[in-house]
This record gives sequence, structure tokens and C-alpha cells, in this order.
Amino acid sequence: MPIGAVVISALRTALFILAALVGPLAQPVAAASEGTVALEVCGTLKGHQPATASAAGSLTIGTRTYAVAPGIQPGNGGVQVAVDRDLCVEGSLGRFTNQFVRYLFFPLPPDSQMCGNVQHLSGGAPQQTSGPVTMNADFGALVLTLGSGLGRPADDARVCYVVAVARPSGDLTAVRLQPITTTNQREWISPCGTVKSYTRATATAAGSITIGSATRAIAVGTSYTGDPAGDRTDRTTVGSNMCLEGTLGDTRAIIDYLTTAMPIELGGTASEYTPPAGPSAGVIVLSYRSHSELRVPPAIADAVDLGRGSYCYSVGVDVFGDAIATALISCGSGGVAVGPIATGIPSTAVAPGPVHQCGSFVSYTPPTAVRSGVLVIGSTTYAAAWMGSTGPAGSTPHTFSQVIASGVVPGSQVCLDGNIASSQTEANLLTDFTVAPATAATASGSPSSPTPANPTAPTTDSAPPWILPVVAGLLASLAAILWLYRSRRVRQ
Repeated sequence: MPIGAVVISALRTALFILAALVGPLAQPVAAASEGTVALEVCGTLKGHQPATASAAGSLTIGTRTYAVAPGIQPGNGGVQVAVDRDLCVEGSLGRFTNQFVRYLFFPLPPDSQMCGNVQHLSGGAPQQTSGPVTMNADFGALVLTLGSGLGRPADDARVCYVVAVARPSGDLTAVRLQPITTTNQREWISPCGTVKSYTRATATAAGSITIGSATRAIAVGTSYTGDPAGDRTDRTTVGSNMCLEGTLGDTRAIIDYLTTAMPIELGGTASEYTPPAGPSAGVIVLSYRSHSELRVPPAIADAVDLGRGSYCYSVGVDVFGDAIATALISCGSGGVAVGPIATGIPSTAVAPGPVHQCGSFVSYTPPTAVRSGVLVIGSTTYAAAWMGSTGPAGSTPHTFSQVIASGVVPGSQVCLDGNIASSQTEANLLTDFTVAPATAATASGSPSSPTPANPTAPTTDSAPPWILPVVAGLLASLAAILWLYRSRRVRQ
């Protein structure tokens, strides 16, 4: 390759890396009054003009263009962002300004499947009979163009489509209807609050459960599922504050479920927010995938910053028995919560990639079919990924190797070796890992706690300490390349 091309390539690479490092440092301006809706859009990226601190940006995918609020910088879930590339964006759109106040790029699902519930038109409007279909997918409202031969599904129907990006429009198109056969394709729910009533289903009769102000049917023949890898005893108690985690079948009745004690702290990425109206509480959706709703009273609504993304709250119940935020609390040093149904908040956020930590084993709760597990070593809390939890909507489920060696008991000295996934909703998300008793060899030279990372901290304007050395190294490399180029010109 000619040295001039090397210089240009190096300059482009350096600018890309510098933009990735410096760009996220810009902090959005707080904007809480209008609320947001969750949106997912997939197709060909036709244009992307990032916002600046003082000017709005824009994003065009297929034939749809969206504005980006000033000060808002995108996140990245592992996709190269370039014009003419097929990708997806999930984010939060201002209800009145129609501007993105949070958005994240991520790849199209590898199996080309998208699942969701067809949106029901409110206000008594007649069911739509033509045009694109909007469905509530894993990350928000997703618009699909129906391909040839596909009929329009009924409002509220749960559907899965094999999808493709149409040419030349770049819009996402449903190619064919896909049968719903796996848990990952179904709708999930995870309400928390006071159990008002509970009737188990039998072989011949449906059951029901009421948590707070919401009642859900339990399908005929459905037994309490519990933790597939652990406790299967049904401890659901009327009058107790609990969280229900369930999967819905074709009729939207529960077909598998478990209940756990409601934690005193909840956290996660805020994908959708309805502000309070007068004395009535608002609602913040901490996980769109399972629609984990939390009431937000007017007294603390001003603390909501739509561009922040991740929140942690102390939690109680309101007069209706629904889970309600009682105070906005710190999410720990990483500024990110473990998840909507986590039993603890991590004290340290760990950078994505390989992790090695030795320390005292505290506890381990295995993942289930509908939630991540929890692993605590020393003062660090990890989320243990469940099958499929790191993939986008409808993606092929992942199978992880997660091993707790024999002889590991609370209080014993252990070493963790594993991999931290890059997640926008769960901090310290372990995919494959092994926890084994520590030996002199494995513990030697190992830190007692992992190196903390702070990729999404919302309240600081200063650069992380590692940026300056990295930037200095890039500049030094560029200087060497330019010197080589000039030397070669002098010799010619």
C-alpha cells in the first residue's frame, strides 16, 4: 500500500477512535417534563449527523428521519456505524419534541427474526387495515412494512416475522410469519407490588394472580414453574410485597412463572417515561422487554433526566399496592443498575471483556428462563446472563458455560474467570464464567477486586483517566507515520 494511503487510513482510524473516546463525554441537558416513548427502528442507515452541545442532530434510517436533541451522544451495542450499513437503533423519543434524548446502535438480529405485540389503536379508532404494522418489540415501537402475501394481524396479537431490509428504500420489511415456539419469542411480564389475590390453575380450570392494580390469568394446566435450576417451591403469599416474572402464551395468559420477594431497590435503563399528572404518579419503564413499570410520585419526578438512561430507586408500594419509587438513589460507582429485578446494586462497574477476580465467595443465584442470576464475590455483584439475554429481539438464544466448582461455599476464597458482556441494561453481565476455589497460584498477583469502569456515568464532565494516555499514544503513532512519509519524500 502507498505510504500516502497508509497516512490517510491511519488518520481516519485515529479520528474514529478519538470520536469514540471523546464523543461520549458530552453530557445531555436535563429534560424531564415532556416524557418519552420507547422506539426501535431498523434498516439502512441513510444519514447520521450527531448532535452538538448547542445544536440538534439527525438520524435517517430507510425512509424515516428523526431529530436528536442537543447534547445527546449515541451509544453502541457492537455495530460499525456507517452510511449504507444495515443496523438497528433503540432509544427514547420525546413525546412532544419528537427528538431522541437517548439512542443506541446495535446489529440487526442474526437470525432475521423480530417479535412483538401489534399496537392497539387507542381512542376507539377502528383497527387499521392497510399500511405498515407497528408492534411493541423488545426495545420499543417498531414499524414493519408487510411483504407480499402477508395479511394484517389483529391488534394486540403477538407475532414473529422473518424480516429483511428492502432495496432501495432501506426500510425493514416482514417477509413471512414465523411460528412462536420458544420462550425467547414470547411476551414477558415482571410486575412488582402487593399480592392482592392468588388462585392456582388446575388441570381443568384457569387461575389468576393480582399484584397491585393488575390481574393476570394463569392458563389452564399451568403449574408454578419456579427457578428451573433451583428453588421450585411456590411461596406466593397474599398480602406480601412480591415480584412476578412470567411468560405469556397465545391468549396472553401466564404459561410459566415464578415469584420472589420484592427488593427494596430497583434499577435499570429507563426506556419510557410518563410524567406525573397533578397529584397522580407518573410511570417509568425500566425494562421494555419485560415491561417493568415503576410509579414515580410528583415529589421526585424532577430528578428524572430523560438523557440519563439508567436509574436506581428505593422502592415501596402505593395505596393501590403497585411498586412506587420512594427516592432516587446512587447506582454505585458505575452509575448503572444490575437490572429491573435484581436483588442488589453493584458496588463496582467492571469494563466489558475478560475478568479475573479473587476474593470471598458471598452468594450465587442461578439465572432462570426469564431473568439473570446474581453472583457476589467480595464487594462486587455480577449478573449471570440467562440464555438469550444478551441478544436483540428474536435473536437465536445463546448458551453459556457457567460453572460453580464443587467445594465453593459462602466465605470460601475463590477466583472468578469469565467474560463481561457489553450491556446497556445490566452492569457486570457475565456470559461464560467459572468460579473455583482459590489456590496460591491462581490468587498470586491477582487483584482482590476487578478494575472499575464508568462507561455511562451521567454526572461528570471530566475525562476518564485512561483517555489521555490513549490519545497521546494515537498522536505519537500519527507523528511517526507522518515523519516516515516526509522522509520518503525527501529520498525521492
